[in-house]
Amino acid sequence: MSKSRNRSRNIIWFNPPYSQNVQTNVAKSFLQLIDKHFPKSHILHKIFNRNNFKVSYSCTTNMANIIKNHNQKILNECDDVENRRKCKCRNNDLCPFDGECLTSKVIYEATVTTTSSDTKTYIGMTQNDFKTTYNNHKLSFKD
Repeated sequence: MSKSRNRSRNIIWFNPPYSQNVQTNVAKSFLQLIDKHFPKSHILHKIFNRNNFKVSYSCTTNMANIIKNHNQKILNECDDVENRRKCKCRNNDLCPFDGECLTSKVIYEATVTTTSSDTKTYIGMTQNDFKTTYNNHKLSFKD
């Protein structure tokens, strides 16, 4: 008894946004364009035909809701910044940034002394919080 394999088709979806203001049947027009521009004699008919295309309207939120959600997101981020901890060092006296080591996007300057008593200055900038950058620098000097 031989088992037949069912191979799934490669389906291309077209999802135009739905609007009650549009009088044209967009899905029907789209499928007619597929039939017109990719007839059976066309070299790409195997890929672009009615069997491989499916149409489904997408429903999106209106602009007022999009703007309201965006504004709410920004306001919540501002509240999180104000309520966020500024330092998580175990000993606040040893904090490298005077109790504000979780501050991000900081430009800093460090004086580095080499074994031959040369002093060099290093200027850097952090993308994430200062404490992570500081600990990564200490780890790189160890190794």
